[in-house]
Amino acid sequence: MPDNPQRLLDAALMAFNEAGIQGASIQAICRAAGASIGSAYHHYGSKLGLAEALYVHGMDAHLQQLAAQLRSVRSPRAVVRALIRCLLVWVEQNPAQARFIYANSIELQQRRSAKLLALRERWAALLGPHLSELQHRAQQRKLPVELLQPLLLGPSHDLARRWLEGAVARPPSDFAEMLAKVAWQSLDTPAAPVDRK
Repeated sequence: MPDNPQRLLDAALMAFNEAGIQGASIQAICRAAGASIGSAYHHYGSKLGLAEALYVHGMDAHLQQLAAQLRSVRSPRAVVRALIRCLLVWVEQNPAQARFIYANSIELQQRRSAKLLALRERWAALLGPHLSELQHRAQQRKLPVELLQPLLLGPSHDLARRWLEGAVARPPSDFAEMLAKVAWQSLDTPAAPVDRK
C-alpha cells in the first residue's frame, strides 16, 4: 500500500478533477485516502499546498520522460519531434494528471513558492540548451520570441485537451508526426536566395 503522502495525492487528484480545487474538501480527500486531516496538513500545509504538490509531481514526471527522449536527439528538428511526441504520449498515459494540470496550471503557476520556482528552474535547465537553436531560427524568420512556444506546442496542447474532453477519438500520439512537421515548417528558415550578379 502506498504511504500516506502518495495516498493523499491520489485522492486529491480524483477530488480536484471532480470538483475543482475550490470545490473539493480536505475532509473528503483525507477520508478517501484513509488519512487524518493532521497528516494532510503535516505533509502539504493546506489544500492549496496539496494541489501544488500534485502539480509539481505531474510536471516532474513529464520532465523525466522528456529528459530521456532528449538525450538521443541530434538536431533541432529532432528536438521539435521529441517535444511534441513526449507531450502527447504523456497525456495519453496520464489522463487524470493531464486533466488536473490543464485545468489548474494558470492558477498554480502564479504562486511563487520555492517548489514551483525550483520546478521552473528544472524545466529551464533541461530545455534551455535545446531551445536556443529554435529561438535562433525564429529570429531568422523575424518571429517574435513570444510566438515560439505557441507555434511549437500550441496545436498539440489543443489536441490533447480535446482528446481529454472526448472530442477526439484517436490517441493524440497518432498525430505526433504531422504536428511535428507543421511545427518545424513554422521555424524552418528557407535558404538565402543565390546572388546571381
